[in-house]
Amino acid sequence: MLDSEVTFAQTNGQSNAITPYTVTTPASLSAFTADRKMGLVVSGGTVTLLRFLRGSVYVTLPIISGILELNLGDSVEFTYVVAPTLTVIPR
Repeated sequence: MLDSEVTFAQTNGQSNAITPYTVTTPASLSAFTADRKMGLVVSGGTVTLLRFLRGSVYVTLPIISGILELNLGDSVEFTYVVAPTLTVIPR
């Protein structure tokens, strides 16, 4: 959570939690890059491969759905026939 979001939440009596939201799935063989620390839920669709990228190191993941913990700048590359649903859970 950004400092400004925390300040806004505290000032307005809200919890510090940011509601999960869906994002557009990138084209097959393209990557989603985290713009903050987050959990990324990959569900549905027909995914055949997920690859995680941090820095210059790719790791092929042994899953095709689930929750991936990402730091700012981490990427996940998708290969699919039918696009999955991506839900971001801000941390």
